[in-house]
Amino acid sequence: MVTVGIISRCSIENYRWLLHFLYTFLPEVNVRTVTITNHSAMSISGISFAILYHSKTRGRLNVIDVTDSLYDSELKELSYTLGAENVIVVMDDLDDNSEQVKSKLLENQHSIGILARELFLFSIQEKQDGDINPTNVANKSKIKAMITGRAADSHISHIYSDYTESSCKMYPNRLVVSSFIIPVMLCLFLFALYWYNCRVLQC
Repeated sequence: MVTVGIISRCSIENYRWLLHFLYTFLPEVNVRTVTITNHSAMSISGISFAILYHSKTRGRLNVIDVTDSLYDSELKELSYTLGAENVIVVMDDLDDNSEQVKSKLLENQHSIGILARELFLFSIQEKQDGDINPTNVANKSKIKAMITGRAADSHISHIYSDYTESSCKMYPNRLVVSSFIIPVMLCLFLFALYWYNCRVLQC
């Protein structure tokens, strides 16, 4: 099963609501928190899907590509290690989380669109409204779909890997035999073509 990591410089209290949301469809052991500091390296061992979380309560929405960015190296490392399709960015506690604000953020911090799969904006009012706010519900549904979709892909890959491994054990010489048969069949075809040209077309 997929293991989700919430990566942030913020206090867990800022994103406790996000933890509770993830617990609604994931076992708690499959949800981890990673607090970024200036004094230790970010540890993402065992994490297969990352949520880079940032709250505007820290003052600015300075994730990457802007002055005093807080997550330049972290977002790049997450993307290169896990793949951009397994990384999303959540910006929280906004006064306005409209599509216009989102487009402006992606324009000024364009690396988010390259290094992460999606950017999600949550406002203060939305968290106060709970699941009544339609934008809040839509964002949560999309995040859940991405994570559960990742889990399904992982399960299919695991089945395929097991099948391939068992096939190799059952037929260890299949590759060797195939590499021998193909050249032989090619030679036989060329010989048949040569014989046809010499014995049939020239008669």
